[in-house]
Amino acid sequence: MAETKACIVSDSSILVSVIRESVAPYFERVASTSCLDDVAAAEPDDETVYIVEAIRPSAIAEALDGAGTDQLGRVVLLLRGNQDVAPLRSLVGLVGAILPSDCTADEIALTARIVRQGLVLLPSDILASVMASGPEAPERPDDLNRLTEREQTVLDLIAQGASNKTIARRLDISDSTTRVHVRSILKKLGMQNRTQAALFAARTRPAAAVAPS
Repeated sequence: MAETKACIVSDSSILVSVIRESVAPYFERVASTSCLDDVAAAEPDDETVYIVEAIRPSAIAEALDGAGTDQLGRVVLLLRGNQDVAPLRSLVGLVGAILPSDCTADEIALTARIVRQGLVLLPSDILASVMASGPEAPERPDDLNRLTEREQTVLDLIAQGASNKTIARRLDISDSTTRVHVRSILKKLGMQNRTQAALFAARTRPAAAVAPS
């Protein structure tokens, strides 16, 4: 059986210590880091559960933009104080959990165990706050023809759950070029996040094995 791991992402040594003590009985190894980039850079087969202190929600959303669905599904975000959660709206349903600042260390540990099983947990008050930030962008299926051939290839890979890093490697392009393609796809399709794009692709494009071109 693969080793079960948890990683706490925070600059606070006190918070790391408290959470580590609570999650240690349930994970074979618990690490910590202050670098959020480690989450987005994780390999697709890395099953580490990341417990992330979301000090700056907008920065969190930007940093996780390049992560694949598998990585995001193992992320637990911990809010701090009365933060504006609107920037996290695009991550709802993608990350494993978004928890309020008043949750206990034991609740964080329980959530990490739930997320490890592939389930999503979102408190109703957080969901209400995030979804109240604005209306969903409408899907426009007829806009598929606006995508270039390369963008359609990238869309297929997004639908397969590939991260930006994986897409760049598969297509032999840079990470920055991949981000440009993803942003262009979302803009042309009138969508706000990768999940919307992946669902759109599943409905409108036939399954295909995508090879580098």
